[in-house]
Amino acid sequence: YYSNSPYTKFNYAQNSNLGNPDLRWEKNQITNLAVDFAARNNIIYGSVDFFFKKGTDLLGFKSFPENTGITSLEGNYSGMTGHGFDINLNSHILTGIVKWNITALISHATDKVTHYDVTPLSNQLVSAGGSTVPNVGRPVYAYYGYKWNGLDPTNGNPIGSLNGNPSQNYALITTATPLGELSYIGPARPTYFGGLYNSFFYKGFTLAVSINYKLGY
Repeated sequence: YYSNSPYTKFNYAQNSNLGNPDLRWEKNQITNLAVDFAARNNIIYGSVDFFFKKGTDLLGFKSFPENTGITSLEGNYSGMTGHGFDINLNSHILTGIVKWNITALISHATDKVTHYDVTPLSNQLVSAGGSTVPNVGRPVYAYYGYKWNGLDPTNGNPIGSLNGNPSQNYALITTATPLGELSYIGPARPTYFGGLYNSFFYKGFTLAVSINYKLGY
């Protein structure tokens, strides 16, 4: 990319990433299992689906010694797994002059980073605000925070933690907190979601009522 040198004030070019001759397609393995069911006269019917996903050779960065001229290189250096299920339930509650059909949808999905070569900094994870900063063992999208030790009773300032001790040195907390001392808040994307859908029919009139939800994030 191009920029202005702070020393010479002239434009200069800098490589943001070197060519990688080993670059290849990402790989995803997905297994789906499904069961359909129905009661007599289809009073209750639906399906249950399970999925298992494994991603390998995903694009990510790998650390390199600085004497190579770079500190990291983008390539097929990442991996993740995921699993979940979908439940679809349908029922004809009323079948007379007034008809009432109901559909319930329940979905669950989780993911986890299984391999990423570059260890993130603590302030990267906190400042990301749920964006994708890979951290092994956690969801791809996740929230993190600094540990909380309440408020200072003398001035009301928030008290953080540094090396296991209470601290109000915010600049040092944000730059020197070890990764293991961060508080993992949870996934930034819903792990459960779905809805409840009702349809009422009377002669030529139809009324639809729905409730949607997102949980677990």
